[in-house]
Amino acid sequence: MAFLLAVAVLGAARADLPPGASPPAFIGGAQDWINSPPLTWKALRGKVVLIDFWEYTCVNCIRTDPYLKGWYERYQPYGFVIVGIQTPEFGFSAIKANVAVAAKRAVLRYPILNDPQSKNWSAYHENFWPSKYLFDQSGHLVLQHAGEGAYQDTERAIQRLLRKTHPNAKFPAVLPPQTPWDRSRADCRDDTGELYANPAYGFLANLPDAWERDKVSTFADQTRRPIDGKIYASGRFITRYQSLQHARATKELQDYILIRYHGTEVNVVVNRPTGEDYKVYATLDGKPIPKAGRGDDIKEDSRGSYFVVDEPRMFNVIRSAYGSHELKLASDSPDFDLYSYTFSGCPQKWRGKRASEPVRFE
Repeated sequence: MAFLLAVAVLGAARADLPPGASPPAFIGGAQDWINSPPLTWKALRGKVVLIDFWEYTCVNCIRTDPYLKGWYERYQPYGFVIVGIQTPEFGFSAIKANVAVAAKRAVLRYPILNDPQSKNWSAYHENFWPSKYLFDQSGHLVLQHAGEGAYQDTERAIQRLLRKTHPNAKFPAVLPPQTPWDRSRADCRDDTGELYANPAYGFLANLPDAWERDKVSTFADQTRRPIDGKIYASGRFITRYQSLQHARATKELQDYILIRYHGTEVNVVVNRPTGEDYKVYATLDGKPIPKAGRGDDIKEDSRGSYFVVDEPRMFNVIRSAYGSHELKLASDSPDFDLYSYTFSGCPQKWRGKRASEPVRFE
């Protein structure tokens, strides 16, 4: 799988398809569709269609979910359709069953086309997650946006198009910011860039000289003065094509992976290779993660703070005030299989009154 790009928070306008262009045909069989039978552009004639290129482990994509769900709930009765085209970054995120579970967990009810070989992605000459294309009732492109943001502009464009066929419709005001970071962009600060455990990408600071793909390597502990933006392993790990996998079952949490980072949020993408759940214990600056800094997936037991790898997905580990910290992840399971880290420097909590119109779902 190529090293594809997730767009930064603010996103950017792009012009791979010129305004007024017709969309490429959907590529995929009945077995590739979720929440819908196979769709065609002929069948969608007369509909306003939003194509959303996404990846279910991509934090930039996950942050757009409240808006996509809100738009679909509001405008689907007027002939608005979202088609999410899931383009995998990792081997496990190409598997339809994993995508279907992720879509159900995120309550994504609109049609989804799983694109395991990135054929639709290539047809659009795409390079970014997320990336949105809005087509009018005649199948002509009217808006394109890569990355997060531009939510109000996109919703206004949806309303303008729908008024062509529903001139008397009374649409609500566009959705206000649905997350603290969307509302408080001026408060966002610099954060550590995305880190990949893929041994070929250069983020592993202490990769042994004699490492081989799919072979066990012993990583020497070099974490006395870790550098921000590097990954340090200690103990025995298998250097997979895209990940570091723990190489043995242990009684204690003696093998670990450590990073130094700066920001307010840390997410990790972790696989579940044998289909069995396991725990990953996390410490912040050598101690269990304090309650005020715990991400959505963090729990606590007698051994400390941890998250349960119950699916191959992204786990939210840290939500805190801005700072520079060391995060250590350790598991006694040989299934512990780490792919990447993502970060944010934006506020993680609402300041003052929340948005006046939150989106509510079942």
